[in-house]
Amino acid sequence: MSVVTSFAFPQEVPEFYTRMSLRKYERPKPGSPLTPTMRTYIRLPIPQQLIDSFNISVSGNNMDLLGNFQESAQMQAAGITLADKFKAATEGSSTAGTIMSMVGMVAALTPGISDSNLAKFSQSQLGVVRNPHLTTIFEGVALKTYQFTWKLSPKSESEARMMNSMIDYVKAFMHPEIVGGGFALDYPYLATVEFITGSSSVNLPNVSDSFITGLSINSMGGGTPAFYRDGNPVIIEISMTFQEIDIKTRGDFAAGKTGNPTRPLDLTTGLPPVSYSGPGSS
Repeated sequence: MSVVTSFAFPQEVPEFYTRMSLRKYERPKPGSPLTPTMRTYIRLPIPQQLIDSFNISVSGNNMDLLGNFQESAQMQAAGITLADKFKAATEGSSTAGTIMSMVGMVAALTPGISDSNLAKFSQSQLGVVRNPHLTTIFEGVALKTYQFTWKLSPKSESEARMMNSMIDYVKAFMHPEIVGGGFALDYPYLATVEFITGSSSVNLPNVSDSFITGLSINSMGGGTPAFYRDGNPVIIEISMTFQEIDIKTRGDFAAGKTGNPTRPLDLTTGLPPVSYSGPGSS
């Protein structure tokens, strides 16, 4: 890997800092590893917040008759209908009211009929509806997104120039480039972000290959207009959002990938233990 361009703000190296790298998107075919050709190195302070969230995609699904498949199959095998079931439940009563209730119950609960206006009327009168057998279906894993905000205050003209150059660079390479005589767009650069705090921590965000999906710049980061004589703002607030290009799976959290070498792994599962009170547990 070769660093082509580097930016550092502030100029002195702080104890804790953000390390970001940008590189050209190179992926010969879907699923193949990215070519690790680093293009840019950016050092920033630690952002105002370090939030790491994990999400999966689920949805509620109406299973309808399939949710009661065993009972339905047994009824079908025995040649029993809903009317037969209700009749058996009201055996010994032959009043007109019972007959009307049976008809209404069948109308209220029979698939293909239960969505009609007659069925809805029957449901309102009898106080019963067909069980939709609602359940949760797993649909996949959401792509991870991150948002970080930094407040920067240049202490010198050279720091201000460095800050402005860095912002201009990120602006440029988070966007695509026109290629092929205007017929296509080259992909934006990919970014990775990690936070240096002196020791590894499983709870710190670690942004894998991502697109920078948003960049906002507030030149009144202190809340009021304040500028140096050369026109640079005294405090500038920068927010960046990222979206990873690949989903996280269980293997991303397996042995050797906890990020915290002081916390031992369960030898059977390869994952951090559920309960641990030794070094690194706090």
